[in-house]
Order: sequence, then structure tokens, then C-alpha cells
Amino acid sequence: MSPEVLTFILGMVAVPLLVLIELRCECSGRWGCRSARIEAANQRHAARRALGVPKPRSRGIPTHESLTTEIIKFPPRAVSQDWKAVTVADVTEMLRQARVREPWHAPDLGCFSLAQCINNPLGYRSVYTTRTTISKKRAGHDCGVIEGKPARTKADRARETIDQLRRVLTAAIAEFESSVTQAFRVYSSSPLSTEHLREIQGLPQAIERCEIFKQVLVLLNSLPPRPRQRARAWWRLDAAKLWHIYRATIDVSAGISPGGPAVRFIRAALVRMGYRRLPKHIESALRDPINWRDEYLRRRFDEVMI
Repeated sequence: MSPEVLTFILGMVAVPLLVLIELRCECSGRWGCRSARIEAANQRHAARRALGVPKPRSRGIPTHESLTTEIIKFPPRAVSQDWKAVTVADVTEMLRQARVREPWHAPDLGCFSLAQCINNPLGYRSVYTTRTTISKKRAGHDCGVIEGKPARTKADRARETIDQLRRVLTAAIAEFESSVTQAFRVYSSSPLSTEHLREIQGLPQAIERCEIFKQVLVLLNSLPPRPRQRARAWWRLDAAKLWHIYRATIDVSAGISPGGPAVRFIRAALVRMGYRRLPKHIESALRDPINWRDEYLRRRFDEVMI
């Protein structure tokens, strides 16, 4: 074998061997550092446990306790049998009919979000209020949304009953105590007549009932106050949501002008939702800043809260 061939073979064998030796040394060094760090961390934890120091919480990761909450489920929407969902193609056609200038900022996201907004109006009529708010003469004209004055819910009736009971109990207790203080003694020679009069009067039972009523009145007066606020019409909330989506995804530089493309589209979208009694000029409502998310939650919660 020639010296050149032998040198070539030794080079081919030696180079991978040196690379393998270097990798083993590097890996052993890394694993050695890692094992040393793990051992030091275990020693620190053992020292904390010996001193009774609580385990520190990881920053930025909320615990399960902080995420636990109670959510009130809103009543489902009452949908008529002839209801048809609005599609993305329908929204595209509505935008072009309103002569909204193209190209749009984010047409796919915008048309999808606007379609979802139209299909799920904030002022929807729930299944619990449908029977009490729809007239039998106009059963075929159900628009599926709340127009005008909202219907009285069971929570509203409960609050009104509580307020009335508070007023009535206060007057009844005062009148009863005034009558008891003005009692007078009746002399009768017949024991049967006296016992019959006591049974008819029932004063001990009346006094016991009065004491219970006083306790009930104390509980009623201890209820937290519920401030009443003047609620906006539901279509104003839906108009604010439509304007928010329109401005963010369709035309970021859009303005609110009477008869403008944005106003024309929002009016058409509100009509498609089911709102029929809209004012002639809705641009004034669009100029009024409103937090439609908080307003929607507050009003929906107010429908079920006592």
C-alpha cells in the first residue's frame, strides 16, 4: 500500500473520531452544568422548606382560583320561522348598494364581522318576553328586536313588588301599633262572650304577625339600592357596534355625514336586523360616543337581577 493511500485512510478515520470526541466532551460539559444547577435549585428548595417559607408563585401565570367566577347566562333569542341569516355576500352587496368606496381595508374580516353583527343584534327579543310583547293582531310582523319601551321582566315585577311591599308594610305596622295603643277595657258579665270576643280579636296572633312583618321590613330595607338610569334605545347600541366594525375594517377614514355611505349602510343594516321605527336622521346617534359593550351587559344583567 502506498504512503498516499495510507495517509488518506487515516485522515478519513481520524476526523470523525475527533469530532465525536469533541461532541462527547461538549455534551458532558453541558449535562454537568445542568446537573449542577438542578442540584443547587434542590438545595435552595430544601432550605426554604426547612425554614417554612411558602413556595413562590410563578409570575404572569394566573392561578385557578383567580379565574373562577360565576357567569349569568342570558335568555336565548326568539327567532321567527321565516328568519334567514345574513351572509358575507349579502353584506358585500349592501356595502356596494350604499356606494361605499373601494378598496376596503379588510373586506373578508369586515364583511364577516358585519354579518355576525346583523345576525345577532344586541337588542334581540328573548324567548321569555316574546309572548308578552307581541300583539296577536300583528303576529306576522315580529321583527325579533326590542323597539320602543322594553317589556317588563320578572325581575322588574319583583323589584316593583318589593318597593310596594316596603311602603305597605310601613303604613300597616304604624296603623296597627296605633290601634293597639288606643285599646280600651270592656266589662262583660258573661264569660262566654268574653272568650268569644278574644277569639274574634286574635290580638296575640296579630302581635306575633306584626313582629314578623317588622323583621321582613328590616330585611327589605337592608337590600342594596338599585339606581335607575335612563336607558337608550336598543338600536343605538347596535348602530354604535356597526359603526365600530365599519370604521375598523371597511373604511378607516370614514366620517359621519348625513346621507353618507356609512350612514346609508348602517341604516340598511339596522333595518335588516328588524328595527322599523328608526328616526329620520341616525347620524346624531352615531356622533354620540357610547360604550356599547358595557351598556349591553348592564342592561341584559338588569333584566335578570332583582
